[in-house]
Amino acid sequence: MTGRSVQVIHRESTSEHDHPTTLDILKYGREPLLLMMDEAQLLRTAFSSQSEEFRIAAKCLKAIHNGKLERPVILIAAGLGATTQAFDNLGVSRFKPQCKISLGPLNEEARRAVIKDWLLEEGGAKGDSVPWIHAIVRETYGWPQHIMAYVWPTLKQLKLTDGELTPEGLEMVLEQGRKGRIKFYEARTRGIPEEQLHCIARVIACAPSGTSVAKMDIMASLRMDYNHDTAEKIFILALHKGILDERNNRYVVPIPSMHNWLVDNFACYRAPLFPPPQPPARSMGFNNRAED
Repeated sequence: MTGRSVQVIHRESTSEHDHPTTLDILKYGREPLLLMMDEAQLLRTAFSSQSEEFRIAAKCLKAIHNGKLERPVILIAAGLGATTQAFDNLGVSRFKPQCKISLGPLNEEARRAVIKDWLLEEGGAKGDSVPWIHAIVRETYGWPQHIMAYVWPTLKQLKLTDGELTPEGLEMVLEQGRKGRIKFYEARTRGIPEEQLHCIARVIACAPSGTSVAKMDIMASLRMDYNHDTAEKIFILALHKGILDERNNRYVVPIPSMHNWLVDNFACYRAPLFPPPQPPARSMGFNNRAED
C-alpha cells in the first residue's frame, strides 16, 4: 500500500433532467483511476448486441482503451477463457503482449509456503508438518482452488485434534480434498450434457494433460454429432465455463487433474439406459390361413 487514500466516485445531478452517463462518471475528476472487473467473460453473454447496455459498455471500453477519459486510468479485468472474445465483441481486439496474463498453477515453493501458512498460522499445527505439506502438495497440482479444497478439511481436522497431526487425520483430509476437487469439476461442467463433454474428452484422450489442441480438432469432434452452429455454441460454452482455455491460438484444459477427470469420465461415452424405442420390424412371413 502506498498510503494514498482511495476515493469513491460520486456525482450528483444538478437537476432532474441532468442524469450523468456512465462515461460522464468515469471522466469526473482528474485523479488516477483504477477500475477492477471480475468474471469479465460474462460481458460476452450479459446483454444482446442490439441492446442499449451493449452500446454503453462498448463506448466506455473504447474510451478507456483509447485514452479518452482525460485522466490516467488502469482497467484490470479477470475472467475465464472467453474473456478475450468478450472484449473483441465489444470492439477491443488489440492487447499488448504484456497486458494479457494467463494465470497458471503456483510453483513448488509457493504452493508449499501457502499450505504451510494455513497449517501453522490458521490451524495451529503441532509437530512435523512436512508429511502433511508433501501429501497435500502432490494432489493439488498447484491450483489455488484445489489447495483450498484440502485446506478447509485440514482446519476442521486440526480443530478436532487440538492441532495434532495424526496419520488418520491426514487420510481424512486427503479423502475430503479429493471430493472437493470433483465438486469443482462438476461445477465447471454443470449445464453441459454428458454427450457434449464426450465430444471434447475424446479429442484430448490420447494427449498428456496440459497438451493444447487446435480449434479445428475440437470442432471436428463436435461435428461428428452436431451441426456447425450447434458445435460452435458448445465450443464457446466450454470456453465460457473454463473447461477450455486459449493459449497462443490453441486450446487446453487448464487444470491437469481436470483433464484427467474429463478423460476418465467422458472419453468412453456410455449409451443411455433407456434408448428410444425402435419401430417394429416389418414382417416378411406368409399368410398360411386356409382360404374359404
